[in-house]
Amino acid sequence: MTECVTAASKPGSVGHVIITEGPNTIIDRRHVDVLVNGLADGTLPVQAAAYVADALIMSDDFNFADEGVLEVLFFLSDESARLSREEVQALQSRLSTGL
Repeated sequence: MTECVTAASKPGSVGHVIITEGPNTIIDRRHVDVLVNGLADGTLPVQAAAYVADALIMSDDFNFADEGVLEVLFFLSDESARLSREEVQALQSRLSTGL
């Protein structure tokens, strides 16, 4: 995940996400914050965030640290939703405060 975050954090760069079978991994607020921050700064298209969120939800190899993390992922996974700047900021706030 570190390589993907590093590559995706630079404008014009590409980060690859490969979700494979493997050991169970806990997805926490820090992980989801990467997706939300990418949306906020424009380095991650909404469709890409929706794809990654959906893949994490659907995989049997991921568990979620708490319901808040899962709720944010469900929100992000909706490709039909248009996210406003205010909604993205609300997601960032939610992740940072733990609500």
